[in-house]
Amino acid sequence: MRYNKGEWSEAYVFLKILGDGKVTAGNSNEGDFYPILTVFKENECIVYKIIHNDQKSYETDHVCIERVDKKGIKKISSKELISKYSILLNKIEEGKGRSFSIPEINKFLNKIGINRIKEGSQSKSDISLEIRDLKAIKDRLLSWSIKSFLGGKPTILNASDSTTFIYKINNIKEEDLAKINSFNKLKSRDWLKERINYIKSEHQISFVKINSSVFENNLKFIDTSLDRIISDMLLEFYSTKKLVAISDLIDKISENNILAIETNAKELYKAKLLSFIKASAFGMMPNVEWTGQYDIDGGLILALSDGLLKMYHLLYEKEEIDNIFYENTKFETPSSTRYKMGEIYKENGDFFFNLNLQIRFK
Repeated sequence: MRYNKGEWSEAYVFLKILGDGKVTAGNSNEGDFYPILTVFKENECIVYKIIHNDQKSYETDHVCIERVDKKGIKKISSKELISKYSILLNKIEEGKGRSFSIPEINKFLNKIGINRIKEGSQSKSDISLEIRDLKAIKDRLLSWSIKSFLGGKPTILNASDSTTFIYKINNIKEEDLAKINSFNKLKSRDWLKERINYIKSEHQISFVKINSSVFENNLKFIDTSLDRIISDMLLEFYSTKKLVAISDLIDKISENNILAIETNAKELYKAKLLSFIKASAFGMMPNVEWTGQYDIDGGLILALSDGLLKMYHLLYEKEEIDNIFYENTKFETPSSTRYKMGEIYKENGDFFFNLNLQIRFK
């Protein structure tokens, strides 16, 4: 099987959790960790029970693999798992092209019952783990989102037709189009931002709507003013080269203050956007009607570029999760050609253009 780096990264996280039997706590500077008792692969109907040597260090010796249909139990040593995830980490770093095969790892995954890496569902949940909560002295079965930096910077919200925002140019004439269209990809790599900046400086722009009524309703479910907030952020992002990071864009729209918030404007804009980012990471999809429920009840697992895993629990590391999303995310420009961004079009005598939303870790 051939997979891209992101998919191989999920396999790495899976094997590392099995081999180590625990994951470092996200807010830990003192070696705190979450013991992992069981890993579930729902699409393969397999349960992986991690056997720990003691109840203090939670070092592990082997993993028992049990099929739901009870067709035998296998044991895999932790040493073999550690060897395989170490090989996989190196192969991910060396990997070339959009997708590639790692025969040795494919063979090992088949050996432990994994025929495909991805769960193949519409859920934001990437892995289900039974962890031992050492604070509550309780075992919990929880689902987690994996974000891996092994193959690059992971996305939180991918661009699609659904994430297209539509804007109207209010004071424009036909003869103005030649100047606007003079900002194009033949003259500059930054033609789109230069074009939007020119339109913004010379004309009045108003946000009309989001292309997808489903995504628009999902945003209003989170906060009734989110569509206006994000539309303002997109305009700022696409009209300057400097404003990219979410934190910087929040600073800018707090100055614009389109909602006319009288006190604590920045904190309110920040809170509204963080609610949206967490919804995007843990449950909401732009093209599916959302009911406000997360698919995730555990939290976030980060696979860092050096292979270290960190686990952020929604209950215990809420502030850390908020800071991760606020300080380490950015708006990104997807394909302008695919989404026809910045192209001026006319409908019923009025002129419009589109901008598209994509959010990635920086």
